[in-house]
Amino acid sequence: MVMSEFYINRFLVGLNYIFLFCFVCYAIYGLIRFLTQNKTRQTNTGKRTPSGEFNYIPLVVLGIGFLLLSFCIWQRNYFRYRVTAHLTQCQIHCKEVGTALETYAEDNQGHYPPSLSYLVPKYIKFIPTCPSARRDTYSSSYTCSQNPDVCTFFCQGENHTGNIEGDYPQYTSVRGVIAKPR
Repeated sequence: MVMSEFYINRFLVGLNYIFLFCFVCYAIYGLIRFLTQNKTRQTNTGKRTPSGEFNYIPLVVLGIGFLLLSFCIWQRNYFRYRVTAHLTQCQIHCKEVGTALETYAEDNQGHYPPSLSYLVPKYIKFIPTCPSARRDTYSSSYTCSQNPDVCTFFCQGENHTGNIEGDYPQYTSVRGVIAKPR
């Protein structure tokens, strides 16, 4: 679902660039035509007098083209920042669940719970959802061992586009939150 949204957004950005190119070409054509047209008009008496008319169409088309260009730049940056914001929010969720796990371990002689559902509602109100996947991706990846007492979980799946591999960010009781592989 996330990858198809990514490709749809790329398609829309490309489509905007095509429309922008067409508008700019038309504006240049209109501007050249405006600059090369004869600046005089013929009156009823046969004399040629200067024309007071001004053609606004090339200027309007240029304005629309600049609006489209600014929209393309804004849209491209918006989706880039959105992906970064989702990854940061997922890391924050991992830290919250990790803090709840550590609190549980302190209360239970250093032992971690067998599943994340043991944390609700005493240590955390609810298990958070990954903002990119819009579902709980942490519970199914949770593992813990008793000797030594360690636990690990991660955001399961290819939910974060960009240069992040699948199954990241991760949380381990030894290293804390790991944003991406080294």
